[in-house]
Amino acid sequence: MSGPDDWIGQEVLVAVGSGRLRGILESFDERGIVLRRTDEQGTRNPSVFYPMNTIGWVRQASEQTPDETLSS
Repeated sequence: MSGPDDWIGQEVLVAVGSGRLRGILESFDERGIVLRRTDEQGTRNPSVFYPMNTIGWVRQASEQTPDETLSS
């Protein structure tokens, strides 16, 4: 079974606080993750570190269900 370590460089969904984020997973370790987000126009935004204590879950974007709503 694959996990976040295997998803480096892939698009993921992340539950942070009460919202959900989509982006490219750049790193994952016991301290947290680094996520590079892309907006609707395809513009790359700066990479952001999210501490592990703020993350509810991380999963591959391909696992998204149709009724999920993403925050921006």
